[in-house]
Amino acid sequence: MAVRGVYSEIEKKILEDWNREADTRVGWCKPRMDMPVFMRSDPYIAAEALTRFAAETDPWNPFWNIPAYAAATRWGSIIAHPFFLDRFQAPTSMVKTHRGLFLTFYYIGYDYEYFQPLKPGDVIRAWSYRPTLEDSTDLSGKGPRKFRYVDGHADMINQRNELVASYRLFCEVHLHEGRPPQEKYIEDYGYTLKELEYLKQLYDNEKSQGEAIHYWDDVKEGDDLPAITTGVTKYTGWGMLGDPPSPPGQVARRTMPKYEEQWSMPNNYFHDRDTGLIYPTLGGRHFNDKAAQFEGGPRAWHFNTVPRLHLMRVVTNWMGDDAFVRKFSWRHMWRTPIGDALIINAKIARKYEENGEHLVDIKSWCLDLRGTITDMAITTVKLLTKQEKYPPVKKVINC
Repeated sequence: MAVRGVYSEIEKKILEDWNREADTRVGWCKPRMDMPVFMRSDPYIAAEALTRFAAETDPWNPFWNIPAYAAATRWGSIIAHPFFLDRFQAPTSMVKTHRGLFLTFYYIGYDYEYFQPLKPGDVIRAWSYRPTLEDSTDLSGKGPRKFRYVDGHADMINQRNELVASYRLFCEVHLHEGRPPQEKYIEDYGYTLKELEYLKQLYDNEKSQGEAIHYWDDVKEGDDLPAITTGVTKYTGWGMLGDPPSPPGQVARRTMPKYEEQWSMPNNYFHDRDTGLIYPTLGGRHFNDKAAQFEGGPRAWHFNTVPRLHLMRVVTNWMGDDAFVRKFSWRHMWRTPIGDALIINAKIARKYEENGEHLVDIKSWCLDLRGTITDMAITTVKLLTKQEKYPPVKKVINC
């Protein structure tokens, strides 16, 4: 029985290791060399980097993807999609386990706050704070040891020493004695023709507010935003990123991954303890049912951050080109099996003024066709008002 605040010798060693590593996480973030080249970003922001990221994130909205289109907005140029700043995040490092305890890992969500847009020519550096950890084991003593922690907390700062954005990443790990408990297997979702037609209608009718200004004056609390859908989901190339690039001046080495007994998320192989056989992960928990079940999951499921894209898009579609996302708080509650579809709904929860800004809070949620809400978010958007001078220009006479 796991008791909150009372630890075994192995658990004490795990906490000592975590705290020692956490002390090294404070300071300026260096480029993550373990990431493939196309996932990295130089401190100097080029327009091409912004459009390439948008093509991977929200390729349907011209505001994020076409510099000439974005230039004809209040911003005067293309600006970064809110999630572009992920590329400057500090490296993460989950709690490490030891032989005898099996670790399972869960994303809880992110909190973002944005203070100004990021434009081509800006230079970004990130200051990382020390991670924090708390024991979240059930007070009843039932279930495994749980640690909930902030695995990433950083401020993004530009070349003018202005704060551009900040974020926090929340995670949870469970430590199991022996094998993790197995969740009930989830069958493939079989669609009716009516359901597929409904999803296609949502998919085809999705559009962005675009150049039509969405004024704060016209917004009413309780208004619904147009729903969107992921459609029927499928395996993607995400996560299949290959080995880190070779050091400069060296050719790539061919190496076959070595099997090692796994006590947390499997890397290259996993050991089926029922049959005694060893299987390749084939992309791991997000691509292979066996790999997911090795961790106690029901079947291969979406990357946990995938619903986050749609929870943001339902808002950016609605707000138009001249609004600005100020905050985004996302929480992940249920794993979505590959093949399921999600319908993303949103509603205006609050309309208010704060520190001279005209804001609305929008609640959004992902609903699957099994009837489960898998993810939720609250997004704060800054809108223009009809009383503002628009466009804000200066008259300068040179003669």
